[in-house]
Amino acid sequence: MLKSQNSEFSCQLDYVFDNNKSQENIFQISAVETINKVLAGYNGTIFTYGQGNSGKTYTMFGGIEEDTKGIVPRTM
Repeated sequence: MLKSQNSEFSCQLDYVFDNNKSQENIFQISAVETINKVLAGYNGTIFTYGQGNSGKTYTMFGGIEEDTKGIVPRTM
């Protein structure tokens, strides 16, 4: 659990990905559960946040090759 200095705000950190994770690993760990819930009729959001040029767009869209596809193309 992460807490700010004033301790009025806290959030839970579920997972930290290092640069050795594949696009498939990231998809399985962070997106599959949300996608399944959306298909079952619930609302869902996959939100990327971070420093500029840190890989957010690549994580979401990836590359052309099958093993480099990101979350969005894997969802379709």
